[in-house]
Amino acid sequence: GFSARETTVTPALQEYRLWQALANFGGIDYFVMGTLDNKKDKRAYEKIRGVFSYAAEHEELLSSASSCADVLLVRSSYQIPDPEERGWIRVLTELHIPFDETLTASLGDRLKDNYKLIIMPNKGSIPAPLVPAISSYVKNGGKLLCSAKVPARDSQFLEILGLDSVSAEAEVYGSYFRTEEELVVPVGDSCLKCSDASAESLYSVMPAQKFGPPEVCYVQEEPTQSFGLYINTYGNGKAAFIPWKAGSLYYSEGYDVWFEFMKKVLEEKLGALSVAPTLSPMVEVTVGRCKEGTLLSFVNGSGHFGNSFFSPVEIENAVIELPWNEESFSCTSLYRKDNCTAELIDRKLRITVKKLGFFEQIVVNR
Repeated sequence: GFSARETTVTPALQEYRLWQALANFGGIDYFVMGTLDNKKDKRAYEKIRGVFSYAAEHEELLSSASSCADVLLVRSSYQIPDPEERGWIRVLTELHIPFDETLTASLGDRLKDNYKLIIMPNKGSIPAPLVPAISSYVKNGGKLLCSAKVPARDSQFLEILGLDSVSAEAEVYGSYFRTEEELVVPVGDSCLKCSDASAESLYSVMPAQKFGPPEVCYVQEEPTQSFGLYINTYGNGKAAFIPWKAGSLYYSEGYDVWFEFMKKVLEEKLGALSVAPTLSPMVEVTVGRCKEGTLLSFVNGSGHFGNSFFSPVEIENAVIELPWNEESFSCTSLYRKDNCTAELIDRKLRITVKKLGFFEQIVVNR
């Protein structure tokens, strides 16, 4: 804060932010109160110089790089945080499913960019001209995932989801449902009630359970008319709707039941692919294209503990897998020399980072 302007945040966090910017195809900048020479807290300068030196050395490659993600997440604002959006951002990152972000106002243009899955968290209203474009996108083979609020008064949007109506339902705090794997998933304090026309209704929501002594808090076994997930086949595509705030609950609480449920929807129901299923959720991975080929970036966030940031724990043998239809390939590590190996297995290129500190980038050529 401004009251502590002579002191900076931990050097590890300053370095972390810059590596994240480079990994996500952005430029880097360093802002201080005052000037670099009269700043009293200079602890991070050596680390910052290292990042800027790396960016300067590889400027031509980095400036030509862009994302090649198959998933697009739609946000209402880049300035006002939405917990539902942030929960999905967190899950996609931790699952290593590469994704891009766009604003609702820009979605019409981005529908032409061949994304396989579009995620729209908590979008209670969208511009009316967008709805026919989204309808066409799904009919032509795209996949759509909505959670929490949707444009409930737009009949064409509800048709995409395979629903007749969506209305609010009260008194659900303490409600839950079970998945096929007997995962018990709480739905928080709100769950929308849907009248389904063509959608498949999955996971009956149990009624809110009572609080108090055991003689009055017997389990209520009869399910409600609400469901935890709706799946609809629409033309050649598919739409999924989660009528409760899965992203918000995971963002605020962090329990793995929501993580596992969201993973199930993304990977099993909608076919989203993780590029590093065995890698720690604490490592961020991005996949892009550049003039030299495919650019892979790794940012090790294992130094994040509670609300503190420390230097990360070095990880050995971090693995990423890419679909690969070519017979030839070569991989070059940029941050540490000779820091990767690669092998082709069943049309997948398995790349291993030997030692991952804070950061690594790898260029893959055909």
